[in-house]
Amino acid sequence: MNEHGSQPKEDKIKHWWHPPFYQGLIAVLDPTEEALGFQDEHRLSKESLRIDVVVTPKNGTIPENHVLSKKFKGYNLFEYKAHNDVLTVEDYTACIGKGHLYSAFNKVSLDDITIIFVINKHPRNVIHYLKEVRKFAVDNEVDGLFHVQGDVFPVQILVSKKDDNIILRNLHDDLTPTEVFETINAFEKLRPGEKNVYVERIILANWNAYKEASKMYPTLKERFLEVEKEGWLDEWGRKRDIEKAKKLILRGYSVEDVADAMEPPLDTLKTLV
Repeated sequence: MNEHGSQPKEDKIKHWWHPPFYQGLIAVLDPTEEALGFQDEHRLSKESLRIDVVVTPKNGTIPENHVLSKKFKGYNLFEYKAHNDVLTVEDYTACIGKGHLYSAFNKVSLDDITIIFVINKHPRNVIHYLKEVRKFAVDNEVDGLFHVQGDVFPVQILVSKKDDNIILRNLHDDLTPTEVFETINAFEKLRPGEKNVYVERIILANWNAYKEASKMYPTLKERFLEVEKEGWLDEWGRKRDIEKAKKLILRGYSVEDVADAMEPPLDTLKTLV
């Protein structure tokens, strides 16, 4: 919380994109959840210190549905950064510390833990720090995936925008109509029939592209009707209208003129002044 008591912007962004990342990760690594167990926002303690996602094999077998799985051990700790966030040296160090705490709190061997960062922006400063300051070997055998050797834990850093898998690659708010369709389609092939936050966030973050995609691709029309019936599209639309109204009022338009043009309740607009 900041000095005014509101949630910092970067925390709101992470909260927005973390739930679809969690479900996207399940779809990518083990869509049936038969082989891997997934714990969302695993608490390290009763306080707010958390690991974004912990992935563990259920029956000793790790399905290699994604290149990340090839380096998995018994306990795989994920740190996720939303598309407009960056990975800092401090973030890296903190997550290594979380690995130690996870080992201590859960009585897990350090040798059975891996750390995975999933980010959108290339971590140039972190890579430089690891190579030049820590003198670690950092391999980039696959485009967009870095392996860090020499730290306490095996570390992988996935730059999601370069990932081959569309589900993790397209977790952002600048998709084209075709990308919206392909992303939703890819997810629902792996997790069919599920009404979930992944699809919801892709739609809401790319609303105009989604509306266009629903015209271009007939199979999206049914999904459009489903989510519209659930009601949260109406809520999203109201929020968008209020934001537009705020901008118009700040530009000097009267509350009455904005109410007449956009048709939100006049009493609601008066609270914005």
